[in-house]
This record gives sequence, structure tokens and C-alpha cells, in this order.
Amino acid sequence: MNSNEKTSIQYWKLIRIGKAKKILEDFNGANYITKTITLNQECTSLKIILSAYNNSNTDFDVYVKLLAGDEENPDEIQWDEITKPSSYTDAKSEVDFSDYEFQEDLTGDDTFTQYAIKIRLRSNNACDVPLIKDLRCIALA
Repeated sequence: MNSNEKTSIQYWKLIRIGKAKKILEDFNGANYITKTITLNQECTSLKIILSAYNNSNTDFDVYVKLLAGDEENPDEIQWDEITKPSSYTDAKSEVDFSDYEFQEDLTGDDTFTQYAIKIRLRSNNACDVPLIKDLRCIALA
């Protein structure tokens, strides 16, 4: 067994027993994480719109990282979960893609010039998974 295989096995053991050591490690089997997007001007709100196949056996969560741009190590900053809109459960469909809209607003004088999105995909059945398409992010000043 080479060192890469040992590292992979050690990493899997950490995830399986719930002791991930870094913020980048996640206990979920399927995550989509965007690269960090840099904006030309300061913004106070981020709207995320996506289409998803999300039936009664599946679910997904949306997380965001809003950065001012002066953080020393942005990878160490925690992800903030965006609250699901009230129409979330009404949009679930057994056969079609549905549109979902999420929004994260900063309060007071807080602004951001960089952001990243993380979508955690979950399912009760490995053969029946949520599918995401048409991800659109709109930063509002």
C-alpha cells in the first residue's frame, strides 16, 4: 500500500466517524462548491437561483461564504447555511425540475466583494439523487 492509499483510507476513516479536521472536509457524500468569485464593487445581498430535480427522497442545502476581500485565509471561514424559502416544500416534484430561489442579506454597513456557494446534495437512496442545473448568482449592491 502506497502513501496515497494510506492517506485516502485515513481520510475516509475520519469522515466515517465524524471527525473531519478541516473546514474543507465535509461529512456529506456529494457537494458542489463554486470557486471564489470576486466582484468589482461592494455588495450587500446575494440572490441564488437554481433548478433542481428534488423529489420526496432527496434534499439539498445551500451554503454561502460572503467575504470582504481582506481575509487572510478565506478557506478557514465557516460556511453559512441559507434558510430555505417557505415555498421550498411546495416546489418538490417527483418528475420535473423546479426553480428554487435563495437570498442572503447582510445587515448594517456590512458588505462583501467575494463570495462562494456550496450546495450539499442529500438522498435516502444512492440511486435517487437530487440534480442541480442552471445555477445563477446575482450580487446586489
